[in-house]
Amino acid sequence: MNDDLITQRQREIYEFIANANVTTIQEIGKALKLSTSTIRRDVKVLEKERRIQSFHGGVLANTCYGSFTERVTKNQESKHKIAEAAVSLVEDNDFLYIGSGSTTYEFAAMLGRRTDLNGVMIACAALNIARCFVGKKQFKVLLPGGELEAEDESMASKMTIDTINRYNFTKAFLGSIAINAKNGFSVPRLDFSELKSAVIKNSKEVILLCDHTKVGKVSAYKVCSIERIHTLITDFYAENETELQKITDYHVKVLRV
Repeated sequence: MNDDLITQRQREIYEFIANANVTTIQEIGKALKLSTSTIRRDVKVLEKERRIQSFHGGVLANTCYGSFTERVTKNQESKHKIAEAAVSLVEDNDFLYIGSGSTTYEFAAMLGRRTDLNGVMIACAALNIARCFVGKKQFKVLLPGGELEAEDESMASKMTIDTINRYNFTKAFLGSIAINAKNGFSVPRLDFSELKSAVIKNSKEVILLCDHTKVGKVSAYKVCSIERIHTLITDFYAENETELQKITDYHVKVLRV
């Protein structure tokens, strides 16, 4: 994403939206002293740039913007520590679901290097995740099928969800775009919400992997309430401690790395 493609005014609008998590055209206008028509035009530009998403009644910052390569390299040290902690939770004979995303990709790559595990099955709806286990005979990998997203090699179609509903996972490792105590786990796309909801419904234990930039955020489509998450693995960030304590109050185990 190139900052040269937007104006200073559009940058100020984006920063206001990002700081607010979710806001409205009216709130932006009042704060920045801009007309509704100007904001609507700039929102269309920012949405085309994939920086924000608009929905009925409001707008929110797109915390998953950029190519997969850009997301992998962002907060890389934190993602490595989160993945390392997650890998330690995998046991013999687990049936895992690994969701798509940059942090879960780091987790899958690290898990693929473990040679001490036996009887582990893995389902994933992303080709880049599946590739982490090519040639690793200690793992059995299942691809649920469905329509492939060209950009991030993921699948979230009805066929994908129908197949997921036939599985019983011991552990689901999911990446997070946004999580907070009040709104739970949310994502920017309806199809991703439906897929992740199906995974959670069919999982004994749900483990969320997210760096500190996703904590306290909210996105357009709710996946589940906070009570459905068993473990949250995140990196330490002092400004998130109040929100993490609220999450802990819902009996979610929070691992800070």
